This record gives sequence, C-alpha cells and structure tokens, in this order.
Amino acid sequence: MTEMKDDSSSEQSGTTESFSEQSSTIDSSSEQSSTSTGGAASAREYVPTERRSVAADLGGLCRLSSEAVHLTTKVVEAQHSRLDWFSNLFFSDRGADRARNPIAALVYNSIYTVNSLVGTSLDFALSSVEPLLGDTAPSQRKEAALAILNGVVGDYLEEKRNPLAISMQWRTLPTTVDDHEDAALQQQQPSASSSKRFLLLIHGSCNSPQDWWQEGHNHGIALADALGYTPLFLHYNTGLHISDNGLLLAQSIGQLIPVGDNDEEISITIIAHSMGGLVARSACYYAAQLEEEWLQYVDHFITLGSPHHGAMLERGGKLVDAVLGAHRFTEPLSWLGKIRSKGVTDLGYGNVREEDWLGYSGMGDFRKPTPLPIHPVATKSNVSRYVRCMAVAAVMGEANSSRNRVLGESIRMDGLVTEASALGRGHTNPEMNLEFAERATFYNLSHFGLLSSNEVYEAMLAFLTIQYES
Repeated sequence: MTEMKDDSSSEQSGTTESFSEQSSTIDSSSEQSSTSTGGAASAREYVPTERRSVAADLGGLCRLSSEAVHLTTKVVEAQHSRLDWFSNLFFSDRGADRARNPIAALVYNSIYTVNSLVGTSLDFALSSVEPLLGDTAPSQRKEAALAILNGVVGDYLEEKRNPLAISMQWRTLPTTVDDHEDAALQQQQPSASSSKRFLLLIHGSCNSPQDWWQEGHNHGIALADALGYTPLFLHYNTGLHISDNGLLLAQSIGQLIPVGDNDEEISITIIAHSMGGLVARSACYYAAQLEEEWLQYVDHFITLGSPHHGAMLERGGKLVDAVLGAHRFTEPLSWLGKIRSKGVTDLGYGNVREEDWLGYSGMGDFRKPTPLPIHPVATKSNVSRYVRCMAVAAVMGEANSSRNRVLGESIRMDGLVTEASALGRGHTNPEMNLEFAERATFYNLSHFGLLSSNEVYEAMLAFLTIQYES
C-alpha cells in the first residue's frame, strides 16, 4: 500500500504522503585528480577494475588487529586501575589509567610489547612476500566485508593510511543478475555510444555498489534500460565525515563528466540510498560553493530512506556514550562505543556540512539549513525549469501497525529511519525542512526493501518520465 502527492509548488504546507561481478572503475582519489577531462569522450575513460594487493590487504588486516588488541588492553587496564582501590592506596601512580599493582602492570606491559612485536614481524614478513602473492580483483564477499569495515572504522583506516581504506571511485555493473552473481569483479567497458544522460547511484553506510542488486533487481540498471541513461555507481569510504565525502564527490563528478563545452545534451540524475542521500546533498552544496559546472546539469534528485533529520539508532548510541562517560568507573567502556566512525556519528542528526559538526561534541542538533539543489537546469531548448527532487520513505507494517510503536509512541519508520526524517520534514525549526517536489511513502517495506521494491521502481520511473517528456 502506498500514498503519493506532487509538491511541485515547492510549498512546505502540510505533510503529504505518496504512493507509496563484472565491473569497471574510475578512481577519484587525490592521486588522479589531475587527470585530463577534455571532451565528452573523457567520461568513458575508465580504468580497469581496482585490483587489490593480497599482501597489502593482509598487512592492513594484521595492523588493524594489532591496534584492536592494543585498544582493548588499554580499556581493560583503565577499568582495572579505576576499580582497584586497594592498589591505588599502596602503590605509586604510574600515570592516568595505568595499573599500579606491579604484577598487573607487568602483565599489561607484556601484552603491549608482544602485540607490538607480532604486528611488526607480520608487517615485515608480508612486505617481503608481496611480489609472490601478487594482486587480485576482490570477490563479492571480500568487497562486502571491506565495505562494512570502512563503514565502521573507515575514518581510522584513512587516518592510519591502512590499505584497507576504500578510495572513492565510479563503477559500472553488469546488466543481468546472472553476471552479478559471478564471484570475481572484472573489467567491463561501456560502449562508445554511451548516453550523455548520466544516472549516478550512491549507496549507503557500510554498503558497496553491489548492494544495489537486491532480489534480482537493480533500480539503476532497470531505469537505465527504460530511459536510456548511462548508469554509474559510486564506491566510497562511508566511514569518513559526510561533509568530507560530499566535497570529494563534488570534485569527482566534475572529473567524471566534462561540461566545459556547455554540452546541452548532458543531463545528470542522482539517486541515493540512506547515507548516500546526505552525501549527495553535501556534494551539491559544495559544488555550488566551488562553482562546479556539472551542478547546472542535474535535473532530478531522488533519495531513498535517507535520514535527512538523523537516525534514531545513532542518537541512541550517543546517549549510551553519554551515560557511560558520566562516571569514572564506567567511562573506559564508553571508549569502545566511540570507536564507530565519523560517518556513522554524522547520521545521528543528518550532518551534511563541516559547519554542522566542527567544534561540537556530544548530543544536539547543530546543523545549519542546507536546502536541496533547486536551481535552474541547463536545457537544450532554453526552457526555464528547475531540479525536481523526490524523497522516498518506507514504513514497516501498515500506517498504524503496532510494529511502529516505540516506547508507547507511534513512530512510523523503516527499522532505521523514521518516515519524517526520510521525507525531510517534521523538524522543530521550519528552516531545516526540505522542499521536495514529490514525496512517497511505501508500507510493509524495510529500509533495504526500498532497493528491491517494484513499487518504488515504478514511482521513480513515473517521476523521471513525466519531467523528461515535459
């Protein structure tokens, strides 16, 4: 069951509901930022599929494991030192959160030393055999694991220059589910006649481009077939700040799609799921600040289950951190909770700009109003029209189902994001609410069910087709 309404008047009156591997990549890392993008053909200058060094990945995993052991030991020692009141009375202070009991101190120091030696030895051994192990294209399982790892601690991996950190890149995907189910990701070159109507798809937290395939369906591939788009799937480190990824994406699209010649045949449609919607909004904001030319070619912008006003689960995590950190005996335990990435913490309130989080800590919505990319679109016929934006939400169960009751209050949500947050409305400050031209709510659907739903596909197809024909 679904509900639907067109808000093309751009008025925020009332809440309206609606009806409800083969792969090639374009690396958008800083090392390739100077790549020439002259001429329309540059959009098809794909580099081969990212191949990963086996030794480097193993080394990165060993380093991460060693650092995890060190941190866990540090937490245990801190907890021990705070609870061991007897030792605190009779033994000298060895430093903040260090065990004072000589025997305990010897045990902890031994763990630190052995862990460091093992990590260094493994790193040296793997670097020595790297030429023998070679490199390989990652399997789907490995890529999924890397995506989850980057979502959880991707900012830490980036800070430590761990080879497991994902660099931003663009991919094409196979057009059939049978090809998608092949284990290895291989190169697939798009044809020279690729359409200049680009469909950019941006996944959510802890996901990868492969996650657009759900139950044999891929919104991007299906819409591309129906409307003649060239579909491109973004792969990125979801553990970084959303604002950092937004800035990278703004620059990446400029490198990917050359528009210096004012090619009026170019159009850009963006479809983003979950965190991807915030990253896409951030990219459009920074593109405007940087005066990136590609922004004028964006004519459709669709978000699926994006927490525009934050996600309750992450706010709950912030609350747990605050409770544990309030007492000296439980504070070390809060350190473990704070391991989660900056990207995850941004989801608490839907931060999209650096100003939303810089200088703030703890709980509280400190965001600045960041409107949708509603700007004039460059058209071949010079007809005046603007970007049309659509927000899609899911609700588990029927509208008034008991499944949507949390702490006695009826909250319509998809399991992760509330309906109001996904539709960009309901904020106490009216300036924070988003003016989507169209909103859609789908019932009996989960957060990830949005990616496999035929009803969601049909709604997006209708939304894109109506504007295209007009």
